[in-house]
Amino acid sequence: MKHETTALLLTFLLLGQALAQNTVEPGDLSVRLRTAAAWNPVLDLGSEALELTPTDVVPLDDGTGRLLIATLGGTIRVFDQQAGLLDEPLFNSQQSGLQLQQESGTTGIVVHPNFAGNPAEFGYGKLYTITTENGASTSGLSPEHVDFPFAGEVHQDVIREWDLGTIVGNADQNSLPSISVSDSREILRVAQPGPFHNLTDMAFDLSLEPTHSDYGQLYISSGDGGNSFTNASTNATRKQAAQDLSSIYGNVLRINPNPDAHSLVRNNENTNLPAYSISPINPFAGDEVVESRDAGTLAEIFAYGLRSPFRLNIDSQQGTITFGDVGEQNREEISLVTPGSNSGWGRFEGTRQDNDFVELAGPAPHSPPVFEYGRDVGRSVIGGIVYRGSAFPELFGKYVFGDFGQSGVSARLFYGSIDPTDDSFGQIFEFDLSRSEALFPVSTDEDDTIDGEAALPDRLFSIGEDENGELLLIGGQDPRSAVSSVEGAFLIRLTRGLGCDTSGDGLCTIDDLNELVLARNRDSDDPLFDIDWDDALDGDDVSSWLEQASAENGFLHRVGDTNLDGDVDFADFLSLSANFGNREANWTQGNFDGNEGTQFADFLALSENFGAVATLQNVPEPSFHLFLLLVFLAARQKRRY
Repeated sequence: MKHETTALLLTFLLLGQALAQNTVEPGDLSVRLRTAAAWNPVLDLGSEALELTPTDVVPLDDGTGRLLIATLGGTIRVFDQQAGLLDEPLFNSQQSGLQLQQESGTTGIVVHPNFAGNPAEFGYGKLYTITTENGASTSGLSPEHVDFPFAGEVHQDVIREWDLGTIVGNADQNSLPSISVSDSREILRVAQPGPFHNLTDMAFDLSLEPTHSDYGQLYISSGDGGNSFTNASTNATRKQAAQDLSSIYGNVLRINPNPDAHSLVRNNENTNLPAYSISPINPFAGDEVVESRDAGTLAEIFAYGLRSPFRLNIDSQQGTITFGDVGEQNREEISLVTPGSNSGWGRFEGTRQDNDFVELAGPAPHSPPVFEYGRDVGRSVIGGIVYRGSAFPELFGKYVFGDFGQSGVSARLFYGSIDPTDDSFGQIFEFDLSRSEALFPVSTDEDDTIDGEAALPDRLFSIGEDENGELLLIGGQDPRSAVSSVEGAFLIRLTRGLGCDTSGDGLCTIDDLNELVLARNRDSDDPLFDIDWDDALDGDDVSSWLEQASAENGFLHRVGDTNLDGDVDFADFLSLSANFGNREANWTQGNFDGNEGTQFADFLALSENFGAVATLQNVPEPSFHLFLLLVFLAARQKRRY
């Protein structure tokens, strides 16, 4: 057995915080939530109800800006940056192979790091999904066709590979391929003892170059199986499973979906075809003379001691592996994963030692979590991501995670440092959402009846990112309760006070500026347009908008440039003069200060920068005095009407 020093080092670092943080501090990072898409989570098809509650979101990362959204019922939806949520799904529940519509469903999706890379290399255009299928007792496959069978199974979890090569880089809405489950390649099939704590998520390490030996390894979170197995009174067998290195349950698995990548190859028991290979540097690879699925230590295991790891993430820059593990009764935890690390379940629940009858397995001691909180804070941690976007510089490198919310406890959104050298390492901070509008229907009591509104959805299912690393939330109403509104499922963006993108389309355009000026002109109190967050809508917000938009769009803006082309010239003058005296004028029509329409003050503002152009500043055009004369004549002409 290979003794991994990384796991030991991580343990010693974490022991410095002997008891992980159990309190949540108010954070000083204020954000607003913007709904990018909303839809009905239950689509009534007459003979059946199609469950469209979202579970996961990933970017295609092919330059199109498209996102894929997995749903509980097996349908994969497509979000387009320009067209929004497409009516036509990538594939539906029948096409995805899903046969059960319950809490399991389609829990995870991920694209290969070479998805939009080299077409000649493995992984190009490849998508991977986890779906739930029937067990042998309910018309599913019999045990001899299951890679990891279990007597008395409730269902089977299946990882499939799909070829989407025809849509890579193609933003045409009509380019979605016609797919059925017969077009997929089955990678792994695991029988599950219970409906919970199953295969839930997958991740690739995007920080690696294609030449790296670990490039293309697929990491899979596997829960402890959920049911009590044999001892209903103590749950002994389930809690021991995560400390059993011969068990598929309670681990982070690492395989390579390319069967040709390594010499140790597993065939799929259903198709009898090579399905995946296993890296020889996996912590438990090479422990057995014959590396079978019945070996005393499974070569697939990368880390162990997990209970119910819902979301697994790998930092796209540093490769740090994190997961959120839902607690049994007392603790919710976020942990780091290193080769061979042991998160301690079922002897430990977070840092709380319990179940003395469970012996810790393997060479690694218990690795305590980085973040931990009790049931007074939340009920079901979902995990999250390391932020690598640019909208929140102070959040860069921090871990953003959330709590699902349950039984009258609202969903919550947190952040904190996972860097052991950081002074705030292990401290949990909650985002300030006080400036977000209460847009989402929520339950405020334990019967889960929707009876209020809040800044976060009733339930938070997943945290993701777009191809620029900006934060996305997937949320909605609890799928186990009755849906109370047509729009009960949401794709949400996190923005800094909405910034200059007041329309929420991801761009700062002149349409956003026009809306801001008109709002200022009518004395609106809509916080959407309070760009500088000073609780007042005034000319400073116009200035702040121009400053942000100029920084984002890469140009030097000057007041008077009505069309935002970088030049202050006669085109701007003509637009302004044509609307002189118009009390409802917007920015494009010359109302630069957003105050009582187009006035002489706007002419003066334009005149101060007249002649400035995008490439050469202060280029002389008609003199300032001549320009004022033109202004005067235009004003006189306007008054004649």
